[in-house]
Amino acid sequence: IVSISEKAFTNVADVLRIFLNGNQIEHLPVNVFHHLDNLYEIDLSYNSILYIEEATFTELPSLKRLSLQNNMLYTIQSRLFFYLPQLEVLNLLENNLSLIADDFIDENSHSIRIIDAHNNRLRNIPTSSILLRYPEWIDFGNNCLNFSSLEILSVLTDKILSRNITQLQENTIIKNRLDLSYNEIKIFVLDDPEMVTFFKVMVGLFDIDFSGNPLHCDCDMYNTSQIVKSDEYRSSLIDFDCYSPEILRFTPVAEVED
Repeated sequence: IVSISEKAFTNVADVLRIFLNGNQIEHLPVNVFHHLDNLYEIDLSYNSILYIEEATFTELPSLKRLSLQNNMLYTIQSRLFFYLPQLEVLNLLENNLSLIADDFIDENSHSIRIIDAHNNRLRNIPTSSILLRYPEWIDFGNNCLNFSSLEILSVLTDKILSRNITQLQENTIIKNRLDLSYNEIKIFVLDDPEMVTFFKVMVGLFDIDFSGNPLHCDCDMYNTSQIVKSDEYRSSLIDFDCYSPEILRFTPVAEVED
């Protein structure tokens, strides 16, 4: 299948699942899925989709799972998945994504559990993904993220705190997973008070996977090493290890001496 008619599903209003994976589809008509009120899952993986218009995934009140894995998407625009009130799993794995708009999803969603954007070319983490209320797993591994990508998010600290203050105070947070593995994080300098607070809040909410990043451990990392020595933070950082200099390779940052 290379193309889909706008009226392809007009006579199957009660359809629950649509599997169009493994074809050569390049474009989706804007209205192709409209009024499929019972549709639970759409699988469009392993196609050749380059771009999706904003209104494509609207009027789908029951959609829970959407896979766009292994297409050729280069950007996810504003509000593309904003109007999916029941969406739980969004798979964007293995595209050519270099940008995801900050408001690509509704940050107030109570349904989204999993966002997988592994193996793309992202240099930004969309703010709405960090502000979600009940995520279980957010995967931005194997992208092009660096320390600046994280610094930008520190402006969200107050908003994140306001949403989770009760659970943080009562220590009732169920930790979720944030995968930042195999990116381009070479430094992680915690000498700015705002960034320190942001880091502590994020570690309070997530188990963060740093494996495979080329962290360089020098004197600029001193404050960071002191902060992460605490068991409270250390247990939430997965493979937060030095990569250089060679003498410190694979040494946990928390174990680096003065």
